[in-house]
Amino acid sequence: MAYLPLVSRFKFVFYCVLIFTPLLGFSQESEQDTDSITPPEINPYLTDVPFLSNLEKGIFWIRNLEAHQSENEEQNEGDSPTAINYFNFNPVVSLTSTNYFHENILDDYISLFAVFKSDIENEHSVFELQTRKQTVSITTQNIITDEAIAFEKAKPKQGMLLYYMTGLDGVLGSNALSLEGLLELSQGDSEKHQLMELILIPKLIHSRERAMIESYLSIKYGISLVGERSYINSSKDTVWDYKQQEGFNNEITGIGRDDLIGLYQKQSGNSSKNGLYIGLENIEESNRSNTSVLPNESFLLWGNNNKSTLLQDDNGIERMERVWKTQKTTSFAADTLTLQLLIEKEEFFTTSIKTDKGTHPSPEEGDALPKKLWLVTQSNYNETFDFDTATYIKQSEELEGRIYFDTVQWFDEHTYFTFISAPDFFVDSQIGNPLCSGDDRSPVTINTIGGKAPYQIRVSQDTSTTLYYSDTETYTLDLKTGTYSVTVTDASLNTFEMELIVGGEPDISIELEEIWELEAASVTIMPTITCDNCDPETLTYEWFFNQKSVGQSSELTAYEAGDYSLAVTTSEGCTTTLPFQVKSSALILEGVTLHPNPITSNQSFALQFDLDTENDVHIKIFTPSGQLVKEASLPNIKEGVYTDSLTTSGSYFVVVEADQTTRTFKLIVK
Repeated sequence: MAYLPLVSRFKFVFYCVLIFTPLLGFSQESEQDTDSITPPEINPYLTDVPFLSNLEKGIFWIRNLEAHQSENEEQNEGDSPTAINYFNFNPVVSLTSTNYFHENILDDYISLFAVFKSDIENEHSVFELQTRKQTVSITTQNIITDEAIAFEKAKPKQGMLLYYMTGLDGVLGSNALSLEGLLELSQGDSEKHQLMELILIPKLIHSRERAMIESYLSIKYGISLVGERSYINSSKDTVWDYKQQEGFNNEITGIGRDDLIGLYQKQSGNSSKNGLYIGLENIEESNRSNTSVLPNESFLLWGNNNKSTLLQDDNGIERMERVWKTQKTTSFAADTLTLQLLIEKEEFFTTSIKTDKGTHPSPEEGDALPKKLWLVTQSNYNETFDFDTATYIKQSEELEGRIYFDTVQWFDEHTYFTFISAPDFFVDSQIGNPLCSGDDRSPVTINTIGGKAPYQIRVSQDTSTTLYYSDTETYTLDLKTGTYSVTVTDASLNTFEMELIVGGEPDISIELEEIWELEAASVTIMPTITCDNCDPETLTYEWFFNQKSVGQSSELTAYEAGDYSLAVTTSEGCTTTLPFQVKSSALILEGVTLHPNPITSNQSFALQFDLDTENDVHIKIFTPSGQLVKEASLPNIKEGVYTDSLTTSGSYFVVVEADQTTRTFKLIVK
């Protein structure tokens, strides 16, 4: 177990180097004293860059190489060590008066990547691109050219990943990159103002190349990409798909190795300081100090649903709403990915903890949680966490304000996880949906965690007590509606007490008029449904006309008078049925009949009229979709016959109107 003063507030004695290289690889030359560094010359002839296309010149790259040295490398004689800071376990660049200014490295077109941090309220210059005819200034808030381009959603105080692509005027003859602004800030406070890495490419690069470099920088420094962005490696393979991870694209962080671009991040936490750190085997004080091995092109990234980490009491167990999801991309055996999770309590628990005994403050550094913290994982997730099928991992140790989970192994491509606070032995209960048995019974699952079999389960209600025994960690009770006190005791006499409130079977209420009138060609039936002990979103509907099914939506449009019914069913199969009638208001048209029905294509049908009085009659024929097919008018008719035919097979509605009343017939053409 390794313990560390986390994030970037500790210092080491190493060298900070400024390098220029034609590849995004590692320099094999020995480091020099930072006070004697001079800008290297550009090699204009080198074109062999594996992951950047059509590059005719080298790239300019500033970073600290300490992260890539092996542990057994020794300091060269004459080297002057420099105390440096760390950001996400990687060393930052130590700017000095001799390495902040670099001449003649710009080109007519450039793509610039920079990772820096600046904790200052007012706008301040960070670095400049200078030519004979223009100056582009990057500040803590804007990119200033002819007009200011404000950073969107960027937080320089937490660390910022900047990408800027542009054409420069007046490069020929004299140009320079100046880091004077950031140097000035860092001399005042080198922990609040830092340069982590800068890459200057002498061309406008493609979107996939941009995504690859941004993914490398984001994973290395724990700074999540802004917006809907996928992460890709140097082989252009996706290692985090934002579409596939919908709902979990918040505070994306990761570990991974990509030799072609020079990434080897073994442990990481997000720059937002959310308190969660994940690393291979043991999280050390620096990425370089972690001696674990990760195969090339292997990645583990994680994001969360952006919900609260507030712990709230739920029957003796404190749960949070936040859930994380991982995406693992690797070719090695699943059981070799052994992780350590670390919770920095002061960062993680940003709000108070609510319990059934009141609200108490978040744990400060050095304070123990009221109970133990448990890591809870599962491979499947459907909007809510399924604690019944989850795997529980108790914290390994708590020390100096940090909680450790050792030897955590995740086997699946995607793992969902959250945290709960609970005793060493506890019971997680799940009350199932009520049964449709008519006697108000529900299944209750008792899942014991941290105990030793066999278990005694004491269920009490009022003055009645029933004992159950189980040789397994999971036991299912069948309880009627009511409130119960449950005490579970394991073989070591550890006990856990809880209260269970069991609801009754689903009670569906349908509000629906008994009689509906066909005021025109149709009428829309709209019921009001309420449901106790069930989720209204899971209800299904089925409408019947003359005992035949005619619809399965929450509403029905009726075209014919007759006997109808609506059946509403819960997800458990409990069904409530309500009958109703649809009547025609067209009493003066009761003497109209349609025959024959059904008919064949082009066969004549007849509307026979035998009315009490003469009326002007209008006839319309519609398809079920409401398209008018034919219409006719019959003035002053009392007795008579109207004949017609249809050429196309299907169902039709023949609507007869007279004196503001309507009667509808359904005609079948075979």
